[in-house]
Amino acid sequence: MSLFRGTSLLSNGTKLGHRHLAVAIVAALVSFASGSGQNAPSLKVMISGGFRAAYQELVPEFERKTGYAIVTAYGASIGNAPNAIPNRLQSGESADVVILASSVLEELVKNRKVIPGTRVDLARSVIFG
Repeated sequence: MSLFRGTSLLSNGTKLGHRHLAVAIVAALVSFASGSGQNAPSLKVMISGGFRAAYQELVPEFERKTGYAIVTAYGASIGNAPNAIPNRLQSGESADVVILASSVLEELVKNRKVIPGTRVDLARSVIFG
């Protein structure tokens, strides 16, 4: 997914509102929680700021309905800051779910910091002129 200010779209071009993006994020979390085989009571999510509003809207309900506690680590998708998500993963910090720009995600898969085949596209953002 690309993170730009503008209208969020599904990969098929359907416009997404704030609530729809929250539903897409929940779907990604549920697919991990139900398919991971973990008995752990928590999921650690690393997420970039572009998804913060939708994410914060859905976390309490997700926790209530699934019994999982969400541990959140916010960071930038790109950049040299120590808290940027790629830098955290390169330094050995782990996460169960990573939500960030797709171009960066591809590089993390290539470097074996994210498991191949686990990508879920949540949205595509475009800027209309």
